[in-house]
Amino acid sequence: MKSDGSQTEPALTEQPQQKRKTKSSNGVIVEGLEGCLVKFAHCCNPLPGDNIVGYVTRGSGVTIHKANCATAVKGKSEGDQKERWVAATWSDNIKDTYKAAIIIKGDNHSGLVADVSITIANLHVQMHSLNARELSDHSAEVRLIVESKDVEQLKGTIDALRRIRGVDSVERV
Repeated sequence: MKSDGSQTEPALTEQPQQKRKTKSSNGVIVEGLEGCLVKFAHCCNPLPGDNIVGYVTRGSGVTIHKANCATAVKGKSEGDQKERWVAATWSDNIKDTYKAAIIIKGDNHSGLVADVSITIANLHVQMHSLNARELSDHSAEVRLIVESKDVEQLKGTIDALRRIRGVDSVERV
């Protein structure tokens, strides 16, 4: 205590400067940008486990694409767009799920759509949409939008769908 009755302030000690960590938004870390709006491209629907890149939009944050997405590959080679592509990675502790598109082709038999629905339900995978149609060769095409936490879970879903009777192919879109 000072002679005038006021207290002396404790001496400030220098704290070691901590390395600034980049925060993730939606499970993605975008190089050089912190706290930016992140959205996922519908052309390639990236999932944790995919190599990704970001595209800095005008006024809408950063759109995340799979690194091998046709849009990203073309955009990174265009002269006036090159500098808008930035490195991006998935953060280590992702708790979100992401939408993924799947196309199933096979025999057009009664029960195919039911078999697909039952398989998805048995896997406890959330399905957002299912569209089926007959192709010109009388085969069937079923398009699904499902939720997945990462590439590995999606691979398991695809493997299960391939085991359905009459299915010729199952591909991630």
